[in-house]
Amino acid sequence: MEKIGVMIKSILKIGVSLIIGFVLFTYVFIKLTEQPESYEKISHPFSNVYVECRASVNQFIQLFDTHYESCSHPRQGSLHFVSENEVFFNMFDYTEECRWNYTCYEDGSKVTKLYFENTSFDSKTRTFKGSIVFDKRLAGEKLEKIYQRNYVITFNKNYTKIFEGQEEWLFDDGSKAILKYNHKNEEVGYRGDDHYYLIDYNSPHYHQLEE
Repeated sequence: MEKIGVMIKSILKIGVSLIIGFVLFTYVFIKLTEQPESYEKISHPFSNVYVECRASVNQFIQLFDTHYESCSHPRQGSLHFVSENEVFFNMFDYTEECRWNYTCYEDGSKVTKLYFENTSFDSKTRTFKGSIVFDKRLAGEKLEKIYQRNYVITFNKNYTKIFEGQEEWLFDDGSKAILKYNHKNEEVGYRGDDHYYLIDYNSPHYHQLEE
């Protein structure tokens, strides 16, 4: 009888261990496979920073893609969506001198934050609209005499990418130029001309990127 009692206790211990192990495994599995709560509730781009990206030529491996993704630092060439009424483009450079023409005005002063005016956001189409008006003219042959840039920005479903839309550049002489956003859509433009924005990893809404 004593041996039977020992066997029963051993079986009970094994059974309890298996149950505990199963419960722990189930809990971990659920946590690993469930979507983050913030992922499902994101319905706007605000509080996020988006860095400017382009497709650069891949000189080494061209088996799958002749280009690779090249993005700017969030302190230079980035869109900051603080709120619907506070959105700015950051052109801050690392040096005090005007090393690059596009970071300076004609009078030699630095270009830093460029705030948007007349902003609006449509959550149904995930589209932001706004304009940057220049009180002073930029230095540089290609960018000088721009007095306004009008933006139409469309986000993907989880607000990690700006992949559609455009910038309309208006010049003092009445001419204009259109820069379209695109990412791997050949119907819009050549892959090497891709111009888009990706969410910066320090943004509160950052998570796994989706197409």
